[in-house]
Amino acid sequence: MRLKTPKFWEKPSALSTLLSPLSCLYLAGHKIHQARQKTPYTSKLPILCVGNAVAGGSGKTPAVLALTDLLLEGGLTQSPLILTRGYGGRLKGPTMVSPDHHTYEDVGDEALLLVSKAMTCVCANRGYGAQMAELGGADLILMDDGLQNRQLEKTLSLMVVDEAQGLGNGKLLPAGPLREPLKDILARTDAILLVGESLPFKTNLPVFRAAITPRKTDLPEGPCIAFAGLGRPEKFEKTLRKNGIEIQSFHSFPDHHPYRPEDLALLLREAEKSGARLLTTEKDHVRLPGPFKDKIVPFPVRMVFETPEKLLGFLKTGLSR
Repeated sequence: MRLKTPKFWEKPSALSTLLSPLSCLYLAGHKIHQARQKTPYTSKLPILCVGNAVAGGSGKTPAVLALTDLLLEGGLTQSPLILTRGYGGRLKGPTMVSPDHHTYEDVGDEALLLVSKAMTCVCANRGYGAQMAELGGADLILMDDGLQNRQLEKTLSLMVVDEAQGLGNGKLLPAGPLREPLKDILARTDAILLVGESLPFKTNLPVFRAAITPRKTDLPEGPCIAFAGLGRPEKFEKTLRKNGIEIQSFHSFPDHHPYRPEDLALLLREAEKSGARLLTTEKDHVRLPGPFKDKIVPFPVRMVFETPEKLLGFLKTGLSR
């Protein structure tokens, strides 16, 4: 079952304290799983890993898309491949994603967004996916959501941190949002990609700041009814309001929600009655049934780096080692 990010993950509470013993069990299971993993595959290609410390959206997908652009524009790659697990899809791979042949049920919604930027491979085993990248003519691999994955040796690892989300209550799953202890993640991280201004923890690692902004200048005018099926749907609502979108009502769905015609019929009926437009995220838009896509406006966003030249220099040095 896919759920929204629990509210008690945001700050310490009685419920998060009550669940803390389960976090100890989770950590023990995590360490056993890591110990059982085989020696990671070492690719002949440079591997740029992009991940995060917490469950729920922190901006990894916009980060991968923006980094792909930066690497291409900076001449560090001519044929990048994005390697992703394909969360929510039925295919275990390795599968090269084709937007003409695959749906989100096949490869997940994120893969359909990523393939719009570069070759994308979905594979549950990242080592096998890297081997397909080598055979497919890639000259660099961007590994999406790979900080906790030990199947593939990384050349350089970036951790995306959303200032608004931070580390939540600082507890491990399920009492909090942390996937593993922060010190363990930082030990495998080469730099922080911070969405915002202030880092919620101390580190000696390089920090590169970024912002997520609308990709279009022609933002929708007039009243809108917005909806999203994300880990943190309120983040999307705040983005809309921050950019001057008139939100008449906002509807939240579970993360990666598979929209049914009846879900959308209700939303369309509400929009027609009030003369509003329906608005959703790009990630949600790829999950809409075909007949509804033209009736609902996607709200594209992009990640903008504060100092792209410095970040490019860091990537150039790190990926050549």
